[in-house]
Amino acid sequence: MDTTLLKQSFDLVAPQKEAFAEAFYNRLFTLYPQTKPLFAKADMKRQQSSLMATLAAVVKGVINGDNVTPVIENSGCVTMATA
Repeated sequence: MDTTLLKQSFDLVAPQKEAFAEAFYNRLFTLYPQTKPLFAKADMKRQQSSLMATLAAVVKGVINGDNVTPVIENSGCVTMATA
């Protein structure tokens, strides 16, 4: 994986993180409408913030050569949607 390209790409997204996260979930719900009920009780602003924080941690971990699996598992992104 080209970690320089990964960082550059994320650095382009980060300043627009709210718009990016909102677009991500809008696209998810459009392409996979069956996922929308999974988020029925979720605070979507909090969910979007969690998504971006997780992406930032994963990008940082990949760049540092860390195992990012625990970051993803412990992020709450998955569990928040089903809570």
